Amino acid sequence: MLASSIDIPFYTAGWNLFAYPVPEARPVGQALASIAGRYSTVFTYDNRDTADPWKVFDANAPDWVNDLKTLEYGNGYWVNVSIPITLQIKVAPDTGGERPTLAMAAPTLSDALGRRNPPGVYYGTIQNVGGQTRPASRVITAEIDGQQCGTGTILPASVGRGSGELRYIVKVVAAELGAARGCGLPGKNVTFKLDGKELLPAVPWDNRRPTEQTLRAPG
Repeated sequence: MLASSIDIPFYTAGWNLFAYPVPEARPVGQALASIAGRYSTVFTYDNRDTADPWKVFDANAPDWVNDLKTLEYGNGYWVNVSIPITLQIKVAPDTGGERPTLAMAAPTLSDALGRRNPPGVYYGTIQNVGGQTRPASRVITAEIDGQQCGTGTILPASVGRGSGELRYIVKVVAAELGAARGCGLPGKNVTFKLDGKELLPAVPWDNRRPTEQTLRAPG
């Protein structure tokens, strides 16, 4: 018996959208092994998680940023590739049946998923927060032109960091119809607030891959 694979062409550099075609969940790195070094970031949209539907994996981000761990059968995924390339996903040994194919083109899948675009993801440390050590009670938000476009997670400072720092992760949604109409677009700036107080600096909105950014409270 010969091992078989499904070929999924990504025709352009940048974001490509595909449906994962193998009826077996696999870790992201394993599922995308054939294009290792040629992709940076993967997103999926989980509408079962209304509080945080966007899940992300980035090949170079720290593990605490990545909340997408596996690819699952039938789900749609955005993958950011550096060059046009073909993803080869191994399937079960060939028993003589018809080789599986994937005919769903990205535009068709995009229509089915409501024409959503991946968010901008920001992470890093917040400095000068006065040594407060109750991160679960802190709230970090992201605004664009005064409109709230993301709410994030606050974590304790990593090992070796000072007690006056916190870690954060915020996903800032792209501009869409409805409530997010005025949110992320190239050329827009994102302002972060901790407990309603503005942090510095404001940063450009960018969804090409997660952005590490050190923020600081004024003063």
